[in-house]
Amino acid sequence: MKNTLNMPAAASLVGETTRRRRISALVLRVVITAILLWLAFRNANLAMIGAGLLRMQGAWFAAAVGALAVQLGTAAQRWRWIAAGCGITISITSALRYVFIGQFFSQTLPATVGADGARIWYLGRRTGDWKSSFYSVIIDRAVGGLALGILVVAILPGALSRIPDPAGRLSLAVTGFSCLAAFAAVIAIGALPWLDRWPATRHARTIAVIGGKLFGDTRSAVEITVSSIAIHLLSVLAVWCIARALTAPLDPKDAIFLVPPVMLITMVPISVAGWGVRESAMVAALRYAGLGSSQGLLISLLFGAGAFLLGLAGGTVWIASRRRE
Repeated sequence: MKNTLNMPAAASLVGETTRRRRISALVLRVVITAILLWLAFRNANLAMIGAGLLRMQGAWFAAAVGALAVQLGTAAQRWRWIAAGCGITISITSALRYVFIGQFFSQTLPATVGADGARIWYLGRRTGDWKSSFYSVIIDRAVGGLALGILVVAILPGALSRIPDPAGRLSLAVTGFSCLAAFAAVIAIGALPWLDRWPATRHARTIAVIGGKLFGDTRSAVEITVSSIAIHLLSVLAVWCIARALTAPLDPKDAIFLVPPVMLITMVPISVAGWGVRESAMVAALRYAGLGSSQGLLISLLFGAGAFLLGLAGGTVWIASRRRE
């Protein structure tokens, strides 16, 4: 006689397996983060980093945090436009609230939920339209990556002029064009109607079709494109403000040409909130602008600290939302 599991037991087994996989993935990301941070700190001058913190001009650091806050507000507005294309109306207040809550989950907790999961959860629960909520967040994420890839390719001539190392030039060019190729492939899915035969590919094609309609409308395309570029330029502004706070000699042009590639590399989801990946990339990039390893590392750490502070603000919003519910 065959041994069979009843349905509750089978469901419990699947749930336990899923939970273990999530924990394993989280542990792996924490380990990778620790290794990357150790590599970044290995050649750093801790005394110089401490001295830089003591001499830091608070007003300039506050300006950097302000730029990151404006970035979140701009991201919230872009998400509203994209959600409208998915058939969902979000008030700017709700969009800001969900984006700040997402910032809390992505920056302050080593969790697997992340900003995107939090936004999908809150919007889906409010509207009851889980599918469109999911589509809006995925398209928003894809648009952000596409805009960053376009920006990196657009500034490539200026960036390459500052990078004498052939390997560095090649890796930057490959990264930028690979990003564009990946998103172009996603967009191309919309032109393949036979993908509707299977559920997984049907959702992918629906996302591509909605994205195509958003960019097919002139006003929508302009709004989304301009806001997307502005979001990434605000990261550049924040880095430059932090450099000013530390009196580091970072020219604005160098920041424009060297920081976007760092942000593109940081999007690779292998560490917790980009920590470690960002530090290694920032140190390498700012070295071409004449900054030392310790200066580049401290700038990256303070950039992460600014994002963390906004995450704490998002935590306050999250707690207030839970009490109100």
